[in-house]
Amino acid sequence: MDETGLPEVGDVFMTGTLIFNNGDHAIERPVVVVRAPRHKHDYVTVIQRSSTPKDQKGVDHPRDDTLALNKDGRWILDYQRSVRCDELLIVADHRGHLPDAYLHPLVDMWEQA
Repeated sequence: MDETGLPEVGDVFMTGTLIFNNGDHAIERPVVVVRAPRHKHDYVTVIQRSSTPKDQKGVDHPRDDTLALNKDGRWILDYQRSVRCDELLIVADHRGHLPDAYLHPLVDMWEQA
């Protein structure tokens, strides 16, 4: 996160799924920021990570102890979500920054979608 406390592209959060109101079966899920907000009332776009990916398009990401992700998973392009930044920050736990080796291909894929 930047010095103002706003999320930046690549920031990883663990967040409750109810904030996205999409019927996700998981109580909480890791997300990575792909569109950063300009201010706290702006929308932030994230992509959710799943440890049970099937054939969904995305970027594979092994377990990562530095981000407290204890299972292999995939950042799934179809699991893109947007929410107001201030609402996200109320329910999200900042875990760190996704390494560039995974972030760059994911952002490229998202921008081309």
